[in-house]
Amino acid sequence: MDLENSFEVKTRTNGNDYYVLRNDGPAWFDMHAIHSDLDDRLPCDWVYKTVYDVAMIATAYDEPETFEIAQTISNRLSTYDLLTWAADHMGNQSYVDEAMADCSCDSLDKALRFGYELAAEHIAASVLAQVNAAFEDQEGEA
Repeated sequence: MDLENSFEVKTRTNGNDYYVLRNDGPAWFDMHAIHSDLDDRLPCDWVYKTVYDVAMIATAYDEPETFEIAQTISNRLSTYDLLTWAADHMGNQSYVDEAMADCSCDSLDKALRFGYELAAEHIAASVLAQVNAAFEDQEGEA
């Protein structure tokens, strides 16, 4: 089973959708490694949704680059979405701070977007590392 097909969408009582990793997902995928790569962040909706987005977008590229994936995801988001993401976790605010220090962000939207892309790149790198390792293991068994 492919990673992009290993998620399902559920709905909370308040009507908000969220993504979960199905029990029959690939044995090689370790969601805990993703959380560990994000400074041992506890599971949250944003991380699961971003892993799903990475898996979906990566299938469109022959050799996906983490920055392309992160930009594709962030380009889909409104300023409201980015503000919600930044407020969700102190670690997200650190990504925005890093973005403001590293680039000449002349607007709040640019700082939020670049910060989001930095965080999404971390997730994309972790996901792609697991995908590549699983692929190499599979080729080694063949």
